[in-house]
Amino acid sequence: MNHRNKVFCSLPFTNVYIDSQNEYKLCSDSTTSSKIKSSDQSVIEYFNSNYINSVRTEMLNGNISEHLKKNCSRCLEREELGLWSRRNPDISHIILKNYTTGNVCLPTSDTIKIKFGNICNLMCLYCGPYSSSRWVALHKKIKKNLDVEYELLKQKIDEISRKKYNISFINDEYGIPEIHSHNMTSKFYEEFDIYVNNLKNIIISGGEPFLSEYFYEFLEWLILNNYSKKLNIIVLSNGMQMPKNFKRYYDKFQSFNVNISIDGVNEKDEYLRVGTIFDKKHSVIKNLVKYFNVNFCVTVSMLNVGYRNEISMYCSQFGKKANFHNQLVEPFFFQVINLPQEIKNMYINKNENHSLLFKKGDHEIFMLGIAYLKKFDKINNKNLLDVYPEFEKYYLE
Repeated sequence: MNHRNKVFCSLPFTNVYIDSQNEYKLCSDSTTSSKIKSSDQSVIEYFNSNYINSVRTEMLNGNISEHLKKNCSRCLEREELGLWSRRNPDISHIILKNYTTGNVCLPTSDTIKIKFGNICNLMCLYCGPYSSSRWVALHKKIKKNLDVEYELLKQKIDEISRKKYNISFINDEYGIPEIHSHNMTSKFYEEFDIYVNNLKNIIISGGEPFLSEYFYEFLEWLILNNYSKKLNIIVLSNGMQMPKNFKRYYDKFQSFNVNISIDGVNEKDEYLRVGTIFDKKHSVIKNLVKYFNVNFCVTVSMLNVGYRNEISMYCSQFGKKANFHNQLVEPFFFQVINLPQEIKNMYINKNENHSLLFKKGDHEIFMLGIAYLKKFDKINNKNLLDVYPEFEKYYLE
């Protein structure tokens, strides 16, 4: 076994991630669930389960199985495009030895990422029902109304994804996920003492964490059990509301960070992150910066790659730089690389020099993205051209 290979990643050996449906995943970029809920197996039981051990063995063997290919598709594709990925090839020989000799494995990462459900007040275009309750409601409505137009679009997406990846990304195997909210189990809290000494950071995402009662219960538990002072809390928020009773806990941790998702300024953010009222978001941010360490995170796609300078300018008023590390690869039909050359040239001439603007993409995939936007423009009562007039030629085809 050799961990110096293309597919090896240390995260399954060190890291714990619990998703919005209360299921373990290899990491927050993994696209396939383990189907193991934290209510079925504790963190330590999962960390020594047959499921994760089989993944570890595949990685050590450098075996890109269909399961691993789909699980790790986001990182593999980002690397193929020359972009930053979450994959970490570095690992301590002690951790590898523990695994290969059959010893009990414990999480050693200094970071754990948890979701308390998919309750959310937005329906972002790049998102879906696993991370947004509003998407759950919409999918159920579409299914109930037998939306033929949407079903044909799904078939086209499936056809192209099979051609591009040799696997399907239209996964109806589990049906539409439920609107879900959960707390960690008593076993989780009991075991926390075992691995908390390694922890520095707890990342909370959603859904929208500030809407979850269990998120606040978790903060209270950390404070009451004297863990908080040595931990950094990092909340990924859409910035549409202040956390409740925040003066009770904002200064009880080593640091309390709120990472605001922002994909545009004013109407661009409102278009991409459906449900956003940017004036309200701006007001909330002005209040957040008084108490929390606020940062800004951007998901770079074909719809905002040409407006990064505008986003940077907005963030600078708070003394912050926007983080552009998250390069969208899924949904694949919103990738930057597939923009038509004339639009790429327009952005390049604005000094928006993203590396993918200089690479050739696939026009068929770009037009699939346009078809998707046209469909959801009808649903959301919006029009792409009101915000991005440079797409008119393709939108009106």
